[in-house]
Amino acid sequence: MVLNDIPALQGLSLTPGDIQTKAELALRGYGIAVATKPKHLLHIGITVLKANPPAPLFAYNVSVAVREPLRVPRAGQFVLSSVWELQELGLAGSEVVQDSTTKAVVNLVEVLVNDHLAVNPKASR
Repeated sequence: MVLNDIPALQGLSLTPGDIQTKAELALRGYGIAVATKPKHLLHIGITVLKANPPAPLFAYNVSVAVREPLRVPRAGQFVLSSVWELQELGLAGSEVVQDSTTKAVVNLVEVLVNDHLAVNPKASR
């Protein structure tokens, strides 16, 4: 699992570790193992921007992507390419922005799991 830096969340108590824990719990809750050396990478990106004062609003973008190494034949190299990606945009007040972004991560991971199980029915419980 790869988490982008979330410097825009400075001043809030949300940490990359919190996000990783929520995402891993969601995956494990559906019976999907979280490998320490996976073939596929789960990338979670969060961007939060504070509105100009005096509005206590934040705009946020949460993205969840599955990336895997693909070989580029003419270059003879591997690159990470997104094979599944979804984003959620939203506005939230200063008192709920952490909860909103965390819920967005969990919601997107649940969509990912449902999509995965739809094309891999043997992986379901």
